Amino acid sequence: MGLIILLGLYFAQSVAASPFHSVTFDEQYHVTPGYVYLTQRDLRFHHDQNPPLFEAILTAPLLIRSDIQLPIDHPAYQLWNDVYLFSDAFLWHSGNDPDSLVHLGRVMAALTGVLLGLLLFVWGRQLFGEAAGWIALFLFAFDPNFIANAIPTLDLPLAFTCTLAVFTLWHYLKRPTAFILILTGFTLGLALATKFLSSMLLPSFFLVLLIYPSSLSLSKRFLAFGLMLLVAWFVLWATYLFQFGPINGAGLPVPAPQYFESFMGMFFKSSEGRANYLMGEISTTGWWYYFIVAFFLKTPLPTIAAILFALVRWPWRQEWRISSILYLPALIFFGAASISKLQLGYRYLLPVLPFLFLLAGRLAQEILLRYRRWPRITASALAAWLLVSAIATFPHHLAYFNEFIGGSNNGYRYLTDSNVDWGQDLPALKKWIDRKQPDRLQLAFFGSAYPDRYGVNAIGLPGYPNSAFDREADAFTSYSLEPGQYAISATLLRVGLVSRLFNAYQAFQTLTPIDQPAPSLLVYAVTYPNAAEVDRVVIVGPLAAKVPPQDLGYRRDHPLRAKYCEPVQCFILTPHPARYLTLDLPDFVKEAAVEIPSPTSSYQIYQLDAAPLIDQKIQQLQAAAQDFRAAYPITFKNGLAFVGYEVDPPRGLNPPGGLKVTTYWRVTDRLQPPVAVFVHLLDQAGNIVAQDDSFGAAARMLEPGDLIVQRQPLKSEAPIPPGTYRVAIGLYNPETLSRFKTHTGGDRLLLGTVEIEP
Repeated sequence: MGLIILLGLYFAQSVAASPFHSVTFDEQYHVTPGYVYLTQRDLRFHHDQNPPLFEAILTAPLLIRSDIQLPIDHPAYQLWNDVYLFSDAFLWHSGNDPDSLVHLGRVMAALTGVLLGLLLFVWGRQLFGEAAGWIALFLFAFDPNFIANAIPTLDLPLAFTCTLAVFTLWHYLKRPTAFILILTGFTLGLALATKFLSSMLLPSFFLVLLIYPSSLSLSKRFLAFGLMLLVAWFVLWATYLFQFGPINGAGLPVPAPQYFESFMGMFFKSSEGRANYLMGEISTTGWWYYFIVAFFLKTPLPTIAAILFALVRWPWRQEWRISSILYLPALIFFGAASISKLQLGYRYLLPVLPFLFLLAGRLAQEILLRYRRWPRITASALAAWLLVSAIATFPHHLAYFNEFIGGSNNGYRYLTDSNVDWGQDLPALKKWIDRKQPDRLQLAFFGSAYPDRYGVNAIGLPGYPNSAFDREADAFTSYSLEPGQYAISATLLRVGLVSRLFNAYQAFQTLTPIDQPAPSLLVYAVTYPNAAEVDRVVIVGPLAAKVPPQDLGYRRDHPLRAKYCEPVQCFILTPHPARYLTLDLPDFVKEAAVEIPSPTSSYQIYQLDAAPLIDQKIQQLQAAAQDFRAAYPITFKNGLAFVGYEVDPPRGLNPPGGLKVTTYWRVTDRLQPPVAVFVHLLDQAGNIVAQDDSFGAAARMLEPGDLIVQRQPLKSEAPIPPGTYRVAIGLYNPETLSRFKTHTGGDRLLLGTVEIEP
């Protein structure tokens, strides 16, 4: 009965927390390929990805549903084999309910955790006695890290399958029969087919077979290891649908060549590293002590006490060979995680913990048998502490940090990513918004979920991965902020946009948050004195987040509007005194600009009041417009007005690159991204013979009066025949492809003619 209660409590904690969490970062990238594997018998999304076994197991309940739409006609499936784009399309853009798909996977993951807890109880009891089994299970059942990872990812299944494989190896060494040998090879294959990190079982098995006391001779141990590998490889081969062929198209054919190909692909990918944060430092190569720190900050203190006491009190001289079945796999997995450049969170330690729980259980068993009072009282107090800690953590198990640093709300100061912030707290943010009713909340979100699907209506700032690479991300600097409240994910706060722009949110690190809706989200208030003068800077070229604040002209307590434009493609002129950071200035601007010395910069800095230049340029364009019979300005409903264009050269050109057209746009209202300009060159029949679709300016900080100079080389596949052609322009949303209309109702402007000469 007690066994059912403890396992049931683990399952209940895991499943009950699910509705409080949005779809976390990696869940969709495992649910999608697992479902494709099951329904299409297709391994295309497992190139350079982990094996498919447990992804299929975790998504198996989806097979009983008839309402799931799988968009296999999507280009990400048919052409690109892109698991990330297709997962996004499958979960969020195909009419499916993402939370219901993921929730079933979470239930299956929780059941996997139940199996792991049962295994710990059985093995602990067989190793050291009844009490050891109960203690190992108790440490597991109330560990917030195992509760948090009851989600459809591969870390909890890896911990289960690795523990199961070593458990069967132990049985084989105790009773070396043919059946147990085959069973050990089978469980080893299950682990290898779960995640590539399970390859650490191979040196673990080899060393344990050498060290552990057994009746087997050394030659029989080596033979047994070879047979186990053979059985394990058959399991892998079946997992990869009995593929047979050469590796990367070369050499002799082998079973499951994709396993080797993907293993090497993942190895090289992980060797590149990824930006991560540890106690004030950012690194893409990791720290040898990262997981030591993570262990002592995220493992419950009662568990740490039990493990450390067990390690100190263990009779190593007498039992080092016997205990190798536990400490060798733990050391090898811990060492592999520590030397890796891909240090993304405590979850990489999950395969280590079951062996440590068993070690702690052995010592506790001895204490309970030998001593009667104070050790038992201490053990009971630690157990109560662990139980209360798990209950108090609900439902924020993923962001759990122990009391040593003051609990979960302080975790972001020490670690990020899946340690505290995996995009799980959108429901908590929605509750906070409903309660606080902030005005114009701006959100920088780390995660693959879409905030609006959870009722979070906020102005989006650059995040990762959904908006880390667009024009607005290039333009963003945290030194240029409008007044208001900002909700920032902990990972973005510390690491920036992860694979680029590490300092994107640097300015917030000097501010004190005014609230914390959840451990992974912090809210900041940005205010300025009422009479504070607005500073402006135009950045043409360098990524805004990489420009130091002194080059931006940043002054504390003064609002700064940083406007951004792609170099060569466009230029922005603002009708206010402003700084301009650029490699080059348009000809009509050069004489009025004053250069500011900046010897350390890779760009020039100028000071310029462009208001008279803007007026002068618009007058020139309006005068020239008479040749093309267009009345400027022509206002579009998205906040832009067309004020003119120029063709270079104006009377004809026929190079392979096509015509060069410069369009001029005036901002009339707050401009919402995304937006693009199309320019078409039409023949007499109205056919497009050359075109360009682009918009080089970021929209977020533009303000009424700004003039955008957009350079657009019209591209054609072949030389344009001589003749008379018409220029057509317009604006559209590049995500929906819908055109913005003018205030007169049109969705394009037909301008003047251009003569193409031979």
